[in-house]
Amino acid sequence: MGKHHATHHAPTVEVDEKTMIFLIKFMNTASKEKLLETFEGHFTDHMADKIVDQRLFGGMKKLDDILEKKIMRKKKFEEFQDIALKWAVEHKPKEKRQTA
Repeated sequence: MGKHHATHHAPTVEVDEKTMIFLIKFMNTASKEKLLETFEGHFTDHMADKIVDQRLFGGMKKLDDILEKKIMRKKKFEEFQDIALKWAVEHKPKEKRQTA
């Protein structure tokens, strides 16, 4: 039996497009130290280096790039995905209210 490429489970956190853009932008711009601090216990030094290295190739376009670029294994990514999305929801900039 060969390996099959099943899709990973859907995240338990639903986020809108702006929140996802905020998270991807953070992953593409934060320092290695900031990545390690923000996702402490879920990122190794080596993983943070790989995320930073991706910037030489245009950075990440979507969160799944972490899995597709083999920065994390599937099980670890599934755990990280929920944590990262929760963090993004809590830290994204607040919408500016329109004044009439």
